[in-house]
Amino acid sequence: MRNNSCSCNEVDCPHCNPCEPFGPINPNVPCTCSASFKIKTKTQVSIFPVGNKSGILTVIGSICPNCNNDTSNFFISFTDLDLSEGDQSFRVSPVSIEPSGCSQSDNRITLGINFAGIYKPTVGNPQLVIGQMNLSHSLTGGQDSVDIALWDYSFNLFLGAAANVPPTSVTITQCS
Repeated sequence: MRNNSCSCNEVDCPHCNPCEPFGPINPNVPCTCSASFKIKTKTQVSIFPVGNKSGILTVIGSICPNCNNDTSNFFISFTDLDLSEGDQSFRVSPVSIEPSGCSQSDNRITLGINFAGIYKPTVGNPQLVIGQMNLSHSLTGGQDSVDIALWDYSFNLFLGAAANVPPTSVTITQCS
């Protein structure tokens, strides 16, 4: 079960989500990889129909810790640094997480994650979204990466983000 009684700041405690008291996160989904990640980087996010926005993308959490999906959790936030078209900052909190598998090449290991979540813009109303996130860890000391796509429940793509991040930002290991 997720620890919904945490009173910590999610930046310091990614396994806590004190604002979202939902139950277990699909504990029966098999884990092929375990991942932990702490990403905070300046990047551009494509928000439809607004366009590209520069800001700080933060993605923190863990997927299948100890190869068990029961305690998987993460959050995504974006702080808009260009307010010329209004504040487009947002936060996404998952309500369902399903690892979609991992793959490994000679120099990278990648974990795909499908999720449903609550998209909370700074301005506007929260809404349910479906999302896909791919985390990639370099096995040769190169940059790690994260790719995120969000759709509304009518399957309209409305957000896309991608960032290369320092080599220690993402850790992915195969489950036995």
